[in-house]
Amino acid sequence: MCPSSGVVVGKCFIVFGSKDKNNIQTILTAIWYENAGKAIQDKLKSYSDDAQTSAEEAQSTATTAKAVTDNFTTINGGLVMTTLIKMIRKIAGVDVETGGLSANIKNDSGYDNIILWGGGTYAQALANLAKIILRHDGSAKLGKMTIDVNGNITANDAVMNNITATGKIISNDSGNKIVMDPTKRAILLQNGNGEIIGTFYFFENAVELLIELAPSTPQYQKQSVRVYPNGITIAGDGGGGSPTLTMTKFRISLTSANGLEFSVNENYGSLDVNMKGLSTSAASLPSGRLWRDGTTLRIVP
Repeated sequence: MCPSSGVVVGKCFIVFGSKDKNNIQTILTAIWYENAGKAIQDKLKSYSDDAQTSAEEAQSTATTAKAVTDNFTTINGGLVMTTLIKMIRKIAGVDVETGGLSANIKNDSGYDNIILWGGGTYAQALANLAKIILRHDGSAKLGKMTIDVNGNITANDAVMNNITATGKIISNDSGNKIVMDPTKRAILLQNGNGEIIGTFYFFENAVELLIELAPSTPQYQKQSVRVYPNGITIAGDGGGGSPTLTMTKFRISLTSANGLEFSVNENYGSLDVNMKGLSTSAASLPSGRLWRDGTTLRIVP
């Protein structure tokens, strides 16, 4: 809150009494220095901004001059060869630069690296301020989206939808990554060592989905999951009679390569249980195991 009486400074008063009159000049001097310091800082920033703008304008002017003095324009029928083209339109009787083309002109700072710009002047394109900039090294700026020389795209506050991409797509450069490989029509899960630890394939004319786990990592047993319209099959590939689990709407079965099988089927309202390879002796079986004694099913006590 400002005091209600005193000497006015800006929007407030400095209050003083009769004993403080000798200090008025000191107070006002301090306030003047504070305001002057802020004004000096604002002015220095203004000079810095103006210097940056002037540098960009100077580079643009120098490059434009070189395009005039060091290069040429020829017209041969429908062929036009030149170095720098600037798009100019009249706005309220004033020539306004809105875009252009450059042949990668060399100036005192090197090559301008610009092939096309729009939505700004040549100087703004050099300062990466124009709305659209295409460069000779493959990098670009399209509004708020930028593309670097490695093809990485950065979009700030941009909505990206309805995009169709063709070719191999890798989620990231290092570490665990997802790879979409069009040659295999598959999605690959790759670890940081470059090993494929999982794949997703189309199977049987794209009616089924095949998922393989650890297909290229020998330290792990390869597994596959086959998903089809009526069920799912999980199979191992580790040798030694690796089991296969199949689940459908009416059947669950567990089978192995050496003929062992356990299955449960729904058969027109009744339940069928099939067990092949069940032990025929309780010897050496732990408590709770099933075994077959002729036609009798028993449990080890």
